[in-house]
Amino acid sequence: MNTEKQIENIQNFTLHRPYILTIVNHGKPQKSETSSEEYLVQLMNMPVSKASIFGDDVWDFNADQPQAARNVRGSKLKVNFNLYDNIPKFVQTELKTLFFYILLSPLSFRNEKKTKRLAKGKLKPNTLIGVFKSGMRFIDKVFDVAILEYGREYVHQEIKSLAEISTYEFEVAARSYTYNFDSTLLNFFTYLRHPLSSKEVLDGAISNFDLKSRIKPKGQVVNAESKIIPNSIFEKLSALSSLLIVDFLQELEEEVQDQNSLKQLKYRGSIWSRECGVNQSSFNEYRVLRLRYKNYSESYIRENYPVPDWIFEYGDNTEKSFMAFNKMELLCRARFMREPLRKHINLVYQACLYIVGQFTGMRPSEMSEIVVKDEQCLKKEDGHWLICSQVKKHRESYNGLFDEKWLAIPIIRDAIRAASIINTLKNNPYLCANADTVASCETPQAMGSSGIKHQINNLIDFFFGSEKVKSLAFYPYMMRHTLAYQLFRAELGLPFISFQLKHFITGIDRYTSKGGVSEDTLGYGDIAQQLSKNGRYSKNIRHQAELESIKATMDPDGNYAGVKAAEHKQHMSSLFNGYMASGYTKEEVFEAMVHQGIAIVNVGQGYCYGGQVEDFNDSLPCIGGLRCNPVRCGNAIVTKQNAPHWRGIYSQNMANLNNPAYSHVQEEIKAAIEEAKLVLTHLGEDVEL
Repeated sequence: MNTEKQIENIQNFTLHRPYILTIVNHGKPQKSETSSEEYLVQLMNMPVSKASIFGDDVWDFNADQPQAARNVRGSKLKVNFNLYDNIPKFVQTELKTLFFYILLSPLSFRNEKKTKRLAKGKLKPNTLIGVFKSGMRFIDKVFDVAILEYGREYVHQEIKSLAEISTYEFEVAARSYTYNFDSTLLNFFTYLRHPLSSKEVLDGAISNFDLKSRIKPKGQVVNAESKIIPNSIFEKLSALSSLLIVDFLQELEEEVQDQNSLKQLKYRGSIWSRECGVNQSSFNEYRVLRLRYKNYSESYIRENYPVPDWIFEYGDNTEKSFMAFNKMELLCRARFMREPLRKHINLVYQACLYIVGQFTGMRPSEMSEIVVKDEQCLKKEDGHWLICSQVKKHRESYNGLFDEKWLAIPIIRDAIRAASIINTLKNNPYLCANADTVASCETPQAMGSSGIKHQINNLIDFFFGSEKVKSLAFYPYMMRHTLAYQLFRAELGLPFISFQLKHFITGIDRYTSKGGVSEDTLGYGDIAQQLSKNGRYSKNIRHQAELESIKATMDPDGNYAGVKAAEHKQHMSSLFNGYMASGYTKEEVFEAMVHQGIAIVNVGQGYCYGGQVEDFNDSLPCIGGLRCNPVRCGNAIVTKQNAPHWRGIYSQNMANLNNPAYSHVQEEIKAAIEEAKLVLTHLGEDVEL
């Protein structure tokens, strides 16, 4: 059946409403109506997708979207009408009709504000499914209220249309609704209130229930805060995830690309892998156990991986001894003897996921496309290492940068290497792979957003505990927004929070300046805007970065170090006391400072007031160079914002303390360590992560 015929069927729905209503609610008509009988049969058997017809309770669009992103396939391309059992069957039929009408002719229902987006008249099924799932969940709650008020039998037998539901039921349902009122739900009601819906599907207009007032407006700074990982967590998560990966590669005698993390690891010593029994021999043995348990043949294992010596201990016939190895014994060895190894390998894999997501800014759908087998996702172009995937969303808006390839800084190359090794245990080529080994008879699949979220939440739980997992409420897009936020911070001249971010910034500078993106070199803010959807969230995220800068340097209640600290704090107290006496809150003063663009010179380790000349000294002022010592310089203050830099000074010097190459400056190194400890302690910060 062609699209025109399908649309014609939908448009005839209102002509046959009474008959369909009687059949659905009562099972048989009072009198025979041949034309309506034929229409109902035709409607119920009309294909809505390659796998489903109109009369099915579950509509499946997976076969219609073979190129859909991996995190979209499956449930996001299915709608199960059985889940909404409070909604009467005929009202469900109305909603089915409306859904399919919109899918067939989206331009007929277009929102004038979104005309450009539907210029070609196309609407992806998963987009509409998301809108209708959100909408039907709320409508199900509305009918739950009606059932409590009038009884289930009455509601399901007597209500003839969604248009009959009063504003009262909508309002009561809204007060007890436990899900968010968001733009998706607003889109659903926009479709319901469209003139075509009232005329050709519903029996009149639906209630004028006020939904907009319940939706949080875009642009609130609080929304931006919830989209990024706080600096303190970002710093620790980045550093320790990097160490996990490098530590793992070291114990397997693999080459490490991230020399800075390797340097930090050497002064700390092997902090995890060795304690959990990770080495080449144990890893090879564990791989055989896992693959054998999933019924991979002896020949497959021998051809692809080293087989440990203990396999040959079972009889003279080595070929038969391998195959005869008891499956239960394999299971016991894998579960009990290798449990610490299993947990640690999972943790390293989670660190790989985080590092790749955090320092590429990939969307979950793009991460799901990464193939790490044999590191085939990595390639070198014009001297730059890149990681390759596929852009599945808004492809037309990209122009080179992040267009199916992303900069691969050294730790990302290490993460891909570690993931490719770990995935030999799973026989799964994808970076976003489930922790389990794929059975020999199964096809490997990549995880989507929910799987990525689960894995990284486990990593956060390991480092910070379950309470932090709850309070942070991590979701995969936070990594992308966080990278944008850190780039805005870099544009403002704020200190780098992690060495990995510094690598990313340096790499982007080189990559963009050589024409890797466009004729013009992109600034950090330009890149951040691309990451934050070209302005949809970028203003909020940029605003938050500016607000952080102001709070770190202007808070009268903040902790500061340096010769200028006491004077600065006294000055800030006087300033804020005057504003607050006029009726302003501290937060309002901060916001005003952001709008006025107030800032002072950042020199990495602290902030410099060197632009002002002391009354008693007419010599040239400090130029704010990195060579100054902010703890002793008379023009400097040091804030919590500078703490990551001082931690870097501490850890770098600790790594050099016993290095023979620096034996001639040991006293200077010790002095730098003590000074860094002094600053961090004064700021109330941890000296080590």
